Amino acid sequence: MTDVKTGVQILMGLWERPEKVEDWSVPISEVNATIEFCFESYDVFSFYYDPPYWQEAGAMWDERWPGKVVEWPTRNLNRIYYAVRAYQEAIANGEIGHDGDKDFVRHITNAGRNEVNSVDEEGRKKFRLAKLAEHRKYDAAIAAVLSWQARFGRDQKGSAYDFGVSRRSSKD
Repeated sequence: MTDVKTGVQILMGLWERPEKVEDWSVPISEVNATIEFCFESYDVFSFYYDPPYWQEAGAMWDERWPGKVVEWPTRNLNRIYYAVRAYQEAIANGEIGHDGDKDFVRHITNAGRNEVNSVDEEGRKKFRLAKLAEHRKYDAAIAAVLSWQARFGRDQKGSAYDFGVSRRSSKD
């Protein structure tokens, strides 16, 4: 989740398959409860999610919070490349902060680059985020990039569960 005013990112939830466990799936009820908490606790103006495996849940979220839920497929090379570049530039410019969550930091540092055989308008090789090693998770890094996009309402028709939010005032 990214605070709109400050640019501070907070990891609201993280679900990882335990080591040496083969038969495991993300606890959808926990994901839904976390998303509901965010919508109840914050003024969420945009929630981006990556649709693979989440089409049914995404339709439910969109029905529950119409106009705020956006499919944002990360498989689209151009979309994810420019989103990651914008995120990298924001980091370099000191626009992004975080609360120091160790899992968030671990996922950010686990993310590497997978260069593809394509260049941008400046001649730079395009890339997408990838695991540096098979056992190293980076899902929160993808979510952070999408949340940064959601902060500005970029690419309205696209998660990774991603929020552009501002904290509700005590008057709400």
